[in-house]
Amino acid sequence: MNKWFLKKDYPTLQQVKFWDQMIVPISKCIDPLIGFSTGKSLIGIWQKE
Repeated sequence: MNKWFLKKDYPTLQQVKFWDQMIVPISKCIDPLIGFSTGKSLIGIWQKE
């Protein structure tokens, strides 16, 4: 999403801090309630040959 929507190759420090300070704590509370049924990240690596 960072590459396609924000047109950036790598997340900024501000994005990483937001993820660590907001998304992770919220998900720690919500995950047990929804049975750990959703994921929060997707990593893809493509190489052009």
